[in-house]
Amino acid sequence: MSMDNQLILEHSKQLNVLYVEDDDIIRNATKHIFSMYFQTVDVAVDGKEGLEKFLLYRKRNDECYDLVISDINMPRMSGIEMSAAMMDENAQQSIILNTAHNEASFLREAIAIGVDGFLSKPVNLNELKMILYKITKAIVNRKLTETFHKELEFQVARQSERLEAFYLEDALTGLGNVSALNAKIDGESKIAVTLINLNQFHEINEYYGFDVGDSLLLQMADLLLETFAAIGEVYRGNNDEFAIVANLENISLEELLELTNAFSTSMLTRLFSTNTKQLQSEISIPLRITMGLSNSERNILQNADIALHQAKAGQKELVVFSDDLAIEKSYEKNFE
Repeated sequence: MSMDNQLILEHSKQLNVLYVEDDDIIRNATKHIFSMYFQTVDVAVDGKEGLEKFLLYRKRNDECYDLVISDINMPRMSGIEMSAAMMDENAQQSIILNTAHNEASFLREAIAIGVDGFLSKPVNLNELKMILYKITKAIVNRKLTETFHKELEFQVARQSERLEAFYLEDALTGLGNVSALNAKIDGESKIAVTLINLNQFHEINEYYGFDVGDSLLLQMADLLLETFAAIGEVYRGNNDEFAIVANLENISLEELLELTNAFSTSMLTRLFSTNTKQLQSEISIPLRITMGLSNSERNILQNADIALHQAKAGQKELVVFSDDLAIEKSYEKNFE
């Protein structure tokens, strides 16, 4: 029973083939037959040229031929030697060997290499159709599986990026969040952490509404980036807090304190403009801040938080954590 060409073409018409045959007459005649089934058919006159074309095709296209069909007995390099070299380059390479040999030694060697099938000489058309159908179907199924896995890997990577952004990025400001801040300072040295609290921000939210509050937070984030991005990174903390992680290899502690104090002073006269639905007009709101700074080698974030609470308790704009001041002891007593 003859194989229907249409069944073969459903799989073969999208494939690219390398055909290797040293006999000019057989090569030209068989290429004509293969051209009816495959998208492209490149030819080589022996195993050496076949391997060269195989490698060149891979270099140019970043992929291998879908199928290699080759004679076995050829000058310079046999089909088996060529197939072994190709399999070294691509372990999944599909290869059909076309030969008049039926000796067990040839078959064992070819099978050991991993060739997909054999065609006898002279080529029998029905035999050709059967093996082409079987192998081209397997090739297309493998390519579909590979495409599926690549798409799956892409989607997983994309989802991982989204999850990372979700867990490490503040949804409102786009700054790193508390998790990102903790990850940043973990194991870091030569850094200073400044925590910045927006005073009475809860009351602003209560009076003007969360839309106004969010607008102020966005403006504050932009201002902090403009001021501190050159010497470190800016993070959004919980609710009404921000954090600056300064790299002390880029700026000295004295310079950081000078910059932080200048920023605090500028906030005394700065007004933040925003629109409010409640009043249906643009309003200007001052924001006052309190800051706590630490450059301690251990528990740097906790110590910056201690300094921040000490600043609030003393109604100061900035407090720098110091073991000499026994701030930690005073902080602990507040919770007794």
